[in-house]
Amino acid sequence: MLNQKKINEFSLKRAFHGIKKRGKKKKFTRQRFQFENYTIQDLRSYVLEKQILLAEAIRNQDFSKIPKIINQIIRSKEARALAVYETISKTGYRSPGFSPSRPTTNSEYRDLMNQIWSFIKNPKTYKAAPLARTMIAKPNGGERPISVPTYIDRAMQHLFKFVLDVFCEETSDRHSFGFRQFRSPGWAAKAITLHYWTKEKTLIGSPKFVLSADITKCFDTINHQFILDNVANIKLPNSKNSINIIPNPIIYSWLKCGYIYTDRQAGNELNPTDMGVPQGGPISPIICNMVLNGLEKAISEGVKHKFNDSPIIDTHDKTLRRKSPRESHMEATTFRFADDFNVMCFSYTTAQFALQAANDFLFPRGLELNKEKTKIIDIRHNPFEFVGFEFKWIQGKTLTKFYNYPTKRAEERIKSNINETIREKFSNPYIAFFKINSILRGWCNYYSTGNSKASFSQLSYWLWHKIYHYLKDFYTNAPGIRFRQRVYRKRLHYTIFHRHAFPHQGMRKWWHVYTPNSKHDIRKKGSNYLALYAPAKTTVATPTISTIGGNQSGGLNAYHSSDREKLLKFALKWKKGMYSKIFKETMGNCKLCNCNLLGEIQSEIHHIQPIKFGGTNDDRNLTLLCKECHIDINSAVKKKNIDKIKQLEELGVLKAVSKSITE
Repeated sequence: MLNQKKINEFSLKRAFHGIKKRGKKKKFTRQRFQFENYTIQDLRSYVLEKQILLAEAIRNQDFSKIPKIINQIIRSKEARALAVYETISKTGYRSPGFSPSRPTTNSEYRDLMNQIWSFIKNPKTYKAAPLARTMIAKPNGGERPISVPTYIDRAMQHLFKFVLDVFCEETSDRHSFGFRQFRSPGWAAKAITLHYWTKEKTLIGSPKFVLSADITKCFDTINHQFILDNVANIKLPNSKNSINIIPNPIIYSWLKCGYIYTDRQAGNELNPTDMGVPQGGPISPIICNMVLNGLEKAISEGVKHKFNDSPIIDTHDKTLRRKSPRESHMEATTFRFADDFNVMCFSYTTAQFALQAANDFLFPRGLELNKEKTKIIDIRHNPFEFVGFEFKWIQGKTLTKFYNYPTKRAEERIKSNINETIREKFSNPYIAFFKINSILRGWCNYYSTGNSKASFSQLSYWLWHKIYHYLKDFYTNAPGIRFRQRVYRKRLHYTIFHRHAFPHQGMRKWWHVYTPNSKHDIRKKGSNYLALYAPAKTTVATPTISTIGGNQSGGLNAYHSSDREKLLKFALKWKKGMYSKIFKETMGNCKLCNCNLLGEIQSEIHHIQPIKFGGTNDDRNLTLLCKECHIDINSAVKKKNIDKIKQLEELGVLKAVSKSITE
């Protein structure tokens, strides 16, 4: 019996540490983008400087300076170079519909820049190629069309996006949070909570009804003529003439280029595009935002106009009608994220008037509300959803509380993702733990701004049992084990807990796993192991009335220097998890070039003392870099460029590398 136990232990260890060698995937390589003596940060700084000047001219209504600055951006070689870089560097090329033949050399990059310049000089010669359309599944069922422009068309859109985004920021609503710099879904959810709590402290009281609305196929049904009249050509207040941002031949070609299905079964027929903008174009979210800008003001003024022409009749809440002044019914506050918006109202009649005002606003734009998803909800009895959160009004004995937490669909979705990961049957639990951790960390960080403690605890409880059964199945099916033996079945439970369940972050037991080919015991100090992410230990930042958030800073502009600093501070508060501490230490800037990393720029965590030179994963050894600077540093270390390495060590982004190389 003893010998059999030893054999089983040896078999378990061999099964655990044995990893099947899999063929390495061939990585996609391209030449680094080089343009004269400019770095990527030089290009970004130039474009941002011009954008700030344009925003100031718009705010000061300097109509003679605005067209000049627009031409300086569009016709500058720096902006064209940055547009090409943004086109080739985005990771979206992995998405369905993207052409497999993409520019990879600097000569091809220069060809793109030259083509852009020829089209800018003579817009009439530009003709956009048909879009490549494919259908992708929606999380809630159904399919969504994704239409992708060619590389030259995307580069052209990136170029005009630099200008259009400034006008979009200047005309955005106060509580608009989608597709805007520094904003986030968590900020939008917190703005609703803060609005409710702020109104609760007033004589009027908190809102009692919400109009939860969704626009039907917003991207696909926008009226083209409205885009040509109000997006490509903008008329600012107190201005006699409109300002042309995008030449009419270019914007018309984008809108009318048509599309071809990439699926071979669908054929290669050219389908016309009579309305809408493609979901997959870089400039499409900006156009969508500009089309919907003004919705908040239209609903607010529409409700007041309705009340001035008709008496207040609210059969749903007679108490509110009797106690509250007339002005309380006339207030309607809109919170929008992309094509979803909620209107907080004090009465049912107000919500009805808000619905009519929203329909009147959307009709000339070719849009309409989804009748199935658009509802007027009494939040005292029923919860409502927004940006993945569920908002619920709870009446206590002395106080009323307003909570937001993950929806049931979100909880079911993450459990489904974890189940799919476990079903892949990896050769080592370490791989499964590593993938599950990335899923859990992202999900918990997203919902950490709400009242999600109970949801996290329930997820941890479910995860504990799920991983136990996963490890049980793994060891049961491990090669070399006679799992039918009675002795092994009795020992299996002990083996799992002895190898994998240990105290973690104040928890009595939590799951751990050895790193591949590690011969250490997890119990010993300094052993190599990976702990499963514990959702119950995620720090939850519940909203407080003193927090400066959504509706306190919703009117700030990302292209005004003073506003940009405030937005940066607000955005830092929403960073959670591993990035949060590093972001706050660097104020959201790259450690080397000092560029801001809270916008669309990709950020990466960098080891100051690399792991292969004796570095650790301690927070003090980590800093934040932009992707370009990280590539430069890694290239210098790989090529053993001692002079460059010493310069980087003096700047504090490398440590003990030159000494290790020279020894």
